[in-house]
Amino acid sequence: MQRLIQRYVPIFLAALVAFVALSSPAQAQTEGCAQTLNDLAESEDPYAAKRFVTCAAAHVDAVGWAQAQKDFRNDPRWSNDSVYLFAHNLEGLNLFNASRAVPPDDYRQDATDADGFRYVQRFLYVVEGFGGGFVYYRFHNPATERAELKITYVHGLEVDEGPIYLGAGFYPDAVPGACDETVVRASLVQTMADLETFVACAALHLQQRGLVALHELATAPRWKSGPTYLFLADRTTHVTVFNGGNPALAGVGMADVADTRGYLLSRDMERVVSLYGEGAIYYDWPNPASGQVEGKASYVRNVPMAGFDYFLGAGLYLPPRAECRALTPAREVDTMAELRTHVACAADLVRERGADAFDLLLHHPLWRDGSTYVVVMDERCQNLLYASDYDADASCRDNPNANGRFVGQEIMALATGPEGEGTLSYAWPNPANGKTENKTVYVQRIHLDGALVAVVSGIYAGHTD
Repeated sequence: MQRLIQRYVPIFLAALVAFVALSSPAQAQTEGCAQTLNDLAESEDPYAAKRFVTCAAAHVDAVGWAQAQKDFRNDPRWSNDSVYLFAHNLEGLNLFNASRAVPPDDYRQDATDADGFRYVQRFLYVVEGFGGGFVYYRFHNPATERAELKITYVHGLEVDEGPIYLGAGFYPDAVPGACDETVVRASLVQTMADLETFVACAALHLQQRGLVALHELATAPRWKSGPTYLFLADRTTHVTVFNGGNPALAGVGMADVADTRGYLLSRDMERVVSLYGEGAIYYDWPNPASGQVEGKASYVRNVPMAGFDYFLGAGLYLPPRAECRALTPAREVDTMAELRTHVACAADLVRERGADAFDLLLHHPLWRDGSTYVVVMDERCQNLLYASDYDADASCRDNPNANGRFVGQEIMALATGPEGEGTLSYAWPNPANGKTENKTVYVQRIHLDGALVAVVSGIYAGHTD
């Protein structure tokens, strides 16, 4: 949940500025919103959306519908990524949508979600019968480009033009509909935000299935991949129930176990969950993927089960390169310096995890987004990893570009050359728009399972060569 709050707090706090800047009558009507918006940083429940919508309604009361509508349309403080305001009249006609995803005057009454649920009709039912309330449905999340569970709060109000309702929603983490294995699994844990969601979904799975889930959480590929695994310990005794990275620790008391600097990690885990319910701690620990003692950040949370309290957690081994700890997401890589860092960090990941890194490189938005993706090919010029699929049979020797150049061979020439790295430019189809454009790639040589491979990624210049 913390990730959810961190993602959306800026819009809520920014909206506070708008309210403070209003005239005296407006300030009087939105006075309660100031504290509400300040408190959102501590909120971990759907009522954050309710407070946001009711504050928007107060803004309408303060400045009038005509001015408020302009504010909602044009002021970015009323929308941020996947959180945005919208308004319909009671016939389901769209009056505005701050995301601009729905055109004005679009008739929405019969709109259905990804499961065929008529969510707009439910908006109307809740507003007309109860004045406002929550509606649950599955909807396209513009931040992830997937249909995900959404919780929306709608609020009815009267304006000069007649009755309307305002609404805003968010996409919750760690609920059954948001913990799908296709997006939440050990092999896709790359960031602290991923880690929090992973642990939250594991806790939900444990609470739903009880003790029968213990073996699955300790051993199943969904919950254990490379350096990412779960652990569970008794809060009172610090005895390990299971440890996916080191099964021999089951039944071992960890209260006095310290890292290389004497840090009693289990005691601090218990302290964090007793005070806050969940949180992050940092320590040194053996990485099962590399066999080395490395810096690790773990996220733990309290899990009650069978009348006892436990802490459930998982960890993220921090990349040795400082620049890889704050890596530019794939969609934002647009300079050669960022591209070189992107390839170097991808190469480090493959060195550490081997083929276990491929799922991450293929599906995580940090590594793949639109026109930016990572390729791994071997000395035979066969793709071990390519954005379209895992296709070890595809050979770049048989795949020339638009100008007849066998660029795969040129890439391998750089990888096998004396420097083992380099830059290459050529024409190639851009998957983001389907056009052939000039692409510049950076190539780095590493060894995977004893064999030489090339790790490659590139950026498009936007013109055909």
